[in-house]
Amino acid sequence: ASVDGRFIDGNRMFEDMTGYTREEILKLTIFNLASPADLLQTFSVIGNMLNNDNDIDSTAMQHHTLHRAMFKSGEQPVKMTFSIVRDKERAPKFFHCVIFNVEGKYE
Repeated sequence: ASVDGRFIDGNRMFEDMTGYTREEILKLTIFNLASPADLLQTFSVIGNMLNNDNDIDSTAMQHHTLHRAMFKSGEQPVKMTFSIVRDKERAPKFFHCVIFNVEGKYE
C-alpha cells in the first residue's frame, strides 16, 4: 500500500480472501478494510509507523495485530502485519501488508 494507505498491488490469494477483484482492490485503502470498531486503532498504528524514525538499523518497521477486516462477504477476524519500507534517506516509501484469515482459530 502507498503511504496514504491506497493499495497499489495485491496477489490472487488477497483477491480470493477479500472477495474483491483486482480493480476493486486498487480503489481501496487499508482503512476501507478496517472494521468500524478497529478504524481508530488502524489510523493510530499507520500514523505512528509513518512518524516513528527510531529504527536506525533497518529500513523497515513492523506492527502485528489481530484485527477485524471488512471483506466483501462481511467482517472477518484476521491477523495483520504491516511493515513500512523506507528509502535510504529514511522517508517512508510504502507499506507491505500481510493478512491471514484466522476465522475459527481464536474462538
